Amino acid sequence: MAIITIAPSALLSLVCSSVEVFRQESFGYLIVSTKGNNSKVRGALAFQTSRRYGYYEVCDSMKAERAYTWISEFQSTGDWHSHTYSPRQVLCAKPTETDIKDMLKGKVDLIVAIQKTRRKYITKWYEKDKGLASSINGYKFLIRGWRKIGKNQIEELKLKV
Repeated sequence: MAIITIAPSALLSLVCSSVEVFRQESFGYLIVSTKGNNSKVRGALAFQTSRRYGYYEVCDSMKAERAYTWISEFQSTGDWHSHTYSPRQVLCAKPTETDIKDMLKGKVDLIVAIQKTRRKYITKWYEKDKGLASSINGYKFLIRGWRKIGKNQIEELKLKV
């Protein structure tokens, strides 16, 4: 089983970017280094300048495309995006059909599920299912990692900090 380690600085970027545009979907690119079957997410770049059309499609800005080209020259890359949930919904970080279609084969894809809560407390990051979970000042988070292995086939990756 592949293990993905997320650097604290990348984790901070994922969380802050998801909270900043809470009601909208946040997305960006990951800077990933791979050694054998395991990978380490060293950084996360967010793009809040995108506009969301309809229910599923997200249009990239040219700024995001230029940054992706620049990053991919230096490191292996992956993608990440957020899913927002209301307090009445179960927090889940599973990819939708559109997410699976947009994934690139063999690349790391993180989904940050975020939900607003009334409780203002902080918990340390802990393993939940194969992902990571935490509560920070009125927000609950669940982060899960995925990799596309076939046309419509994905595998879940184990995450750790």
